[in-house]
Amino acid sequence: MAAADNTQGEPRYVQPLDATVARAVAQFDEGDREAFEERAAIFEYDGGLPRHEAERRALALVRAEQQRRARPPG
Repeated sequence: MAAADNTQGEPRYVQPLDATVARAVAQFDEGDREAFEERAAIFEYDGGLPRHEAERRALALVRAEQQRRARPPG
């Protein structure tokens, strides 16, 4: 899902298919965006899911991880 880095000023990542997913991931920091792209690719290529479903599931996983990190320890 991630496009190769380039020096032409083109976007680094492919735009998610779903507008809601695209808006959400546009707010991610670099680490969360990379995690989203990796998980979406695994769901799509290894899991055989359509891209739009892979992106939705990846978004849910990254949001869950963000919530886990935001919880105070203990």
